[in-house]
Amino acid sequence: MVLNTKINFKQAILSTFAFFDMFDYPLSREEVEEYLYKLPLDEHQIELYLKNSAALSYSDGLYCLKGNEEAFFKMHERRKLAKKYWQRVNKFRKIFNIIPFIRLVAVANNLSYDNPTKKSDIDLVVVTKPGRMFIARTLLTIWIHLFGVRRHGQKIQGRFCLSFYLTEDNLNMDSIAFEHDIYLAYWLKTMQPVCGDYQTYIDLIDHNRRFLESFFATPINYQKRHYRTNRGWIRAIRRFQEKLLRNKFGDRIEEKLRSWQMKRMQQKLESFTENEGKEASIIISDKMLKFHNLDRRQYYKKRWIKKIQDIV
Repeated sequence: MVLNTKINFKQAILSTFAFFDMFDYPLSREEVEEYLYKLPLDEHQIELYLKNSAALSYSDGLYCLKGNEEAFFKMHERRKLAKKYWQRVNKFRKIFNIIPFIRLVAVANNLSYDNPTKKSDIDLVVVTKPGRMFIARTLLTIWIHLFGVRRHGQKIQGRFCLSFYLTEDNLNMDSIAFEHDIYLAYWLKTMQPVCGDYQTYIDLIDHNRRFLESFFATPINYQKRHYRTNRGWIRAIRRFQEKLLRNKFGDRIEEKLRSWQMKRMQQKLESFTENEGKEASIIISDKMLKFHNLDRRQYYKKRWIKKIQDIV
């Protein structure tokens, strides 16, 4: 039912709640309107359903699926934690901006909609200039590691996860999408750009607009709540570095870093057990680096469908 193109309003709104319920995230009325699955926005219908549905619980402007009222209490703690994590993002925005060839840094996953847990890291999506991705990645990793805020090993909580890189000429996500990839759809829709060229973020959304419109008939809004422009001496330093490396010397450095990193990544891939390899999503190319040892998108899709079947 849930994958059908034609669904009624009850199915659409409960499908929306079912997704966020997997992450114990209650929705406000405005968020229901923003994230509504499949159907066009109808504020009157939403208001009526939220008021009268026996499938939902209400508390202080928020709604959740009945039976998961604990999500209301978790929300208060997670908002406090989100504030702390966003302060960390703001603190390191200058570092992100000073790295040459980075065109966009965005926050994805649970922090993007203020829902981190005590075990959460801070997932970053990094877009770089084509042909300079490995220079940008190396410098960003060094800086974040030196400040002691890079996720690695068992050091996870509140640290930056640098596991997803794209180049400006490879913004379409079709190549990594599963069939009816609901997790990827909300991942894109909730993504929060934090610095870089805002036009690059717009291009990212526009390149994936057809994919997003297969899940959402509501407007695909550009997010800007946490974005800050890059001005002054920070931008000047970044441009100076790019000028120094925008030549054959930079090409040689890029190639050396590419060869070194590709070798290390391949060794990591070969070290996976058969089961680890099945659960991982690793992409290594000149236009995309994706290192997710545990890709749970298929798991969440199945769980989402099961949850809808149970409540609709």
